[in-house]
Amino acid sequence: INLLGLSDAVFATVVADHGKGKVVIDVTSTTPHAYFPDMTYAKIIVRNQQNAVVFSKDIPGTKATLSHDELPFTVGDKIEIYHEEPGRVRVSPAYPDIIDSKNKTNVLLITKSGMKNEALMGDPDLALLSRLESAAQRLRSDRQAYYAPFSVFKDDIYLAINTFTSPQHEQLLETYKDCVPASNTRPEGNVGNLFTVACKGISDWQFLTGTVDL
Repeated sequence: INLLGLSDAVFATVVADHGKGKVVIDVTSTTPHAYFPDMTYAKIIVRNQQNAVVFSKDIPGTKATLSHDELPFTVGDKIEIYHEEPGRVRVSPAYPDIIDSKNKTNVLLITKSGMKNEALMGDPDLALLSRLESAAQRLRSDRQAYYAPFSVFKDDIYLAINTFTSPQHEQLLETYKDCVPASNTRPEGNVGNLFTVACKGISDWQFLTGTVDL
């Protein structure tokens, strides 16, 4: 999600990275909009499933502080975005019914498929299917990545397919079988991105812990 200011310049971004389970928030401009000095031009709030605020950032029109924040999320958390000019909140890739451009505050529920604005009629599954088709078209046009047995693009497509349940999951695998990695066994309990190794000694006393975050 891009937050735009004066002359439609991006001054902040909000990314929900499902692969890493993190919300990444960047403020990239100290002057989002000079016509809104000394006042809150935008605000980003993250709430957990209990509706408690776990993150909050005010972004003034001028004298804003550059920042980069990463915080873990789980399905069911919410991202609340306030923008004094809501028509300047953009979703990338563009998809309808995620941002209400007439409402200064948009509350987005994080689902397994993406974000859902509960005040609108959008369906995250349909949005993901649209992004999946676009990703497959881009991959097929990139001969080097398409013919490689493994690539980041193929991994992303495979992970997106895995968010769907049977029988749609199997149907999508068949449709995009040329766009997934050569080895695509569904992950079991010993496959993932984050591992913790515990070393124990006498009486099973744990003396060493190691974490590998891929």
